[in-house]
Amino acid sequence: MKRCKNYINGAWTESVSGNAAPTFNPATGEELAQVVVSTPEDVDRAVAAAHTSFYETREWRDMDSQTRGDFLLRIADLIAEAREELAYLDAVDMGKPLREAEGDVDDHPLLPLLCGPHQNAPGGQLWRERRLWGDAFLHHP
Repeated sequence: MKRCKNYINGAWTESVSGNAAPTFNPATGEELAQVVVSTPEDVDRAVAAAHTSFYETREWRDMDSQTRGDFLLRIADLIAEAREELAYLDAVDMGKPLREAEGDVDDHPLLPLLCGPHQNAPGGQLWRERRLWGDAFLHHP
């Protein structure tokens, strides 16, 4: 049985608790996978890793926007390449029609706008807002 873990600091990790819970296909009752049960300590580990990456090692923060955008666009390409598998997993996990799940996967084209709005938003306006949880950007044509 597949065990889905937390992705923290560049590695798939178990929860601090060591606990996992099953996820089921609601149509058949079939167990699809075991998913680790994250704890506040897991969240703290993830936040600390993100903080270190952004503020201390500064690899992501200091990366030029073109390289960062290329990296994010590669993620969008991987989502597109795995479209059928992702839609199937979404459908059996959520009990929704496959066509609806395909639509959920297809919603990812927003990602290219977030990767390089300077390239994808000619003539538009770009706002930057600082929030407690980080930076958010909104493009409005």
